[in-house]
Amino acid sequence: MLCLAGLFAFAQWQFTDDTGSAPVNPDLHDHLFGAGADASFRFVPGKFGMLARQTIDFKARDRFKGRRTALGLNFVF
Repeated sequence: MLCLAGLFAFAQWQFTDDTGSAPVNPDLHDHLFGAGADASFRFVPGKFGMLARQTIDFKARDRFKGRRTALGLNFVF
């Protein structure tokens, strides 16, 4: 069994103005920052594993923010 763990961070920016038939705030550019931790467990390296990730968003402007948890299973055929 192999266990890997790590930290990550991200940032997203909107560079262009909103367009369409009725943009609410066409000059307001969205952004979002986040950070979190993840871990993966490989029960059979290269064939079967599991992933867990926790993300916390902050400094969101005109975007949803909060906490996200993701769990996953990996199978290689």
